[in-house]
Amino acid sequence: MSHATRGFISILFLALIGLIVIGGGAYLVLHANSSTSASTARGTAQMPQNASSASGSQATPQATGLGRSTQPDSHVLSLMNEIGCSDRSSCIAACTKSGMTPACSELQSLMSSGAGVYTQGNPTGAPLKGVASVGNNIPANAGALPACPSSNALFDTSPIRSADLTGIEPMGHMNGEHILPSQADHVYLYASASAPTTVYAPGNATLLGVSESVGIAGADKGSSTAKLYFSPCKSVMVALQISTLSPALTQALAALQPENVQAGATVKNTAYGPLAIPLTSGEAIGTIAPYDGQPGGVDFAIADVRTAPLQFIDQQEATGMLADSYLHTACPLDYFTSTLKSTLYAQLTMQNKGANGIPACGSTMQDKAGTAQGDWYDKNTATPSYQGIDESSLLAIAHYNLDPAEGIISVGTALIPSSYLGTQIIFTPTHTGYVNREPSEVAPDGHIYCFDGPAGAGGHGNEGHVDVRLDSTTQLEADYAPGACPASPTLSNPITYTR
Repeated sequence: MSHATRGFISILFLALIGLIVIGGGAYLVLHANSSTSASTARGTAQMPQNASSASGSQATPQATGLGRSTQPDSHVLSLMNEIGCSDRSSCIAACTKSGMTPACSELQSLMSSGAGVYTQGNPTGAPLKGVASVGNNIPANAGALPACPSSNALFDTSPIRSADLTGIEPMGHMNGEHILPSQADHVYLYASASAPTTVYAPGNATLLGVSESVGIAGADKGSSTAKLYFSPCKSVMVALQISTLSPALTQALAALQPENVQAGATVKNTAYGPLAIPLTSGEAIGTIAPYDGQPGGVDFAIADVRTAPLQFIDQQEATGMLADSYLHTACPLDYFTSTLKSTLYAQLTMQNKGANGIPACGSTMQDKAGTAQGDWYDKNTATPSYQGIDESSLLAIAHYNLDPAEGIISVGTALIPSSYLGTQIIFTPTHTGYVNREPSEVAPDGHIYCFDGPAGAGGHGNEGHVDVRLDSTTQLEADYAPGACPASPTLSNPITYTR
């Protein structure tokens, strides 16, 4: 099943959630390219009567509107005035109460047809790139979750039993359509390559939403994935991607009306939320299954809005399992009790831990200002797909998550056409010359640098070479040709990337 298909329904669900309360300040975000519905799940997980407000005083709005500009959109404001709401949470509540009036329907349509970030400001007065839903700020859970403790020891159960756990891949995985390290805001917990493995809730939490993708025809038939979004406390959001849900969760969801259903030719996507289903530490929540003879894996991501925002150079591009939460991505292993944390860290598969400043759990943010290192975007292509961005237009010049002593060029199909949706070239960095130069040493000096390697991260064979020139601190040109780097690299038909 393609990640583009699976990712759409997750973005659709994440559009439902966005109000965040930190230190008395209210944050509101609508992820770009989301499709929002004002209806709520029915049944035992319905929105409580008193759930329309979040705790804490609301910050003075610094910007309101839809789109990447922080300037207000007058038509959106007009619709909000007609609905009688002042932010996204109150708009959802108002439209839920009144039904889909023409104004509600039009606002939903604007959101789903390319609306960008919708920011209400932060306590310090500067607009904030938002984070996905966290804790009790989802309308269905207002007031229901506890405040987070000062300790990060929120979990006491490994999602995969130690006897079944075969390794943990660090964050920042670049392979196939995971072009940027920021897209891989999760670790992978690997298990058996021969049989399904049970997955357990890592701690007491509230299940906030579920998105399921099931293959119904063609090569996808019989495949399945499920993403669970849950929170142990107000400031921490967790996402787990597994293969199938447990019978208990399947039964609980069967009693509810799905928030959204999208049935394509080969895949059916179903989203449930907002929910308020308690999870108990250690309870079985589903399974992971092997894929094409490879070990089954749990994608495990955490966003913690108490952390300082990651300093991406371009903060207009939200990626990862938790969408806008990429600014507050944290290592999930750091949220376990001390003994279990040590046990899980021992399972990390990284070599040369700490090389180039990359910690053992990996890193999603490798941008270095004034150099070629980090995430780059061809913004002339604006067709969103997996995770709300066009992965074909992406480029990363970074360090390899399995061995940060190595460099990696990771590109979408716009630069290197490939049936794998992306191509990765791994190289050993040098500190002189213009071939395979350490990415943090590539400066806007007018020179063309070349990167080559014998095999891609996915083992797809010789991937040729990529030529790069950093034109300025915010613009880079790159092209590709088969084979090793030539003695005198040139740019023949480059793509321009910016950040």
